[in-house]
Amino acid sequence: MGLCVAILVHAATASAQVPWKARPYEAKPVNRPGILEGRIVFQGRPPPPKKLTIVADFACCDKAPKWTENLIVGDKSGLANVVVHLIDVRSGKPVPETTVTVDQIECVFQPHVVVAFCDRKIRLFNSDPIFHNVHGFMTRGWYSVFNVGMPTKGYEVYKTLTAPGPIMVKCDAGHRWMCSYIYAVENPYVALTGKDGRFVIEGIPPGRHKVKVWHETLGELVLPLDMPPSGRQEMNLEARTQGTPKLRLVPPGQETGRTISSPEPSPSALPESSPEPRTPLEPSGPSAAPSVAVDDPITDSISEAQEDMIRYLSVTALVGAFLLTLYLIWRRGSSTRPEKPGS
Repeated sequence: MGLCVAILVHAATASAQVPWKARPYEAKPVNRPGILEGRIVFQGRPPPPKKLTIVADFACCDKAPKWTENLIVGDKSGLANVVVHLIDVRSGKPVPETTVTVDQIECVFQPHVVVAFCDRKIRLFNSDPIFHNVHGFMTRGWYSVFNVGMPTKGYEVYKTLTAPGPIMVKCDAGHRWMCSYIYAVENPYVALTGKDGRFVIEGIPPGRHKVKVWHETLGELVLPLDMPPSGRQEMNLEARTQGTPKLRLVPPGQETGRTISSPEPSPSALPESSPEPRTPLEPSGPSAAPSVAVDDPITDSISEAQEDMIRYLSVTALVGAFLLTLYLIWRRGSSTRPEKPGS
């Protein structure tokens, strides 16, 4: 019966595998490569950060006030922690050999957003003298990709990411305010903005590409890019959170450092031939490039992944119910068993 209980516990705690995998990437010389550069700014007055509520391990976690980091805007309106990535490049410059580290310092994940490469190891480290649990979820499908207990200061674990996309990292050890992101990519054509909002991606093969722009609060969009041989292209974006949070493409050369946004036109002021309102995160403006269809293994497999998850949960529930029924029958039989004579 102990075996049945063990099987029941395993069925309740096992997690499904991420249904998509990183596609192969080949390092080889690029003939007459190009450069993509730009800046992403926040349009309008950014909302102030909120103070985090500490509810556990105060001696370590509450040494200084802590604030949300989901929208960091620099002095000149630059938007930090935006990932800009060419998602369709299958060969080109080599992937860096550096190892990405996610640390825990006074109960805060550092850095808040980091880019990591698929099929390469990342380092999870604990700088705190208390127990942490690093739990990573793909934000699409909420698949668990790693779940590691880190009991002591100096404890480290290496994990390999096998699927591309944003991963939310949380701590399950009672530190519910802890949150960061790892953005896993398949190729090295990627940049992460700092507080100045600037990014540069070099060594791009000539041709037509798809650029994905992602931010944890503002979401993502996909834009086309035509890179001529030895070309240098500019792509600027504006972001805002008034109304529906979104990113907006800004024509190259247009000033992007505004700190106060102009008011939105009222519906009555729009011409009768105005198109339907755009969905969140679509580029807008007369010279903005349209969104393009994405040959992305993540989005292509979402429906299939959801069906797999439903089947998995259904089977798990049936197995659990069956084993529980067997256990109850066994308990009932042992309680009604007649006592031996003379006992």
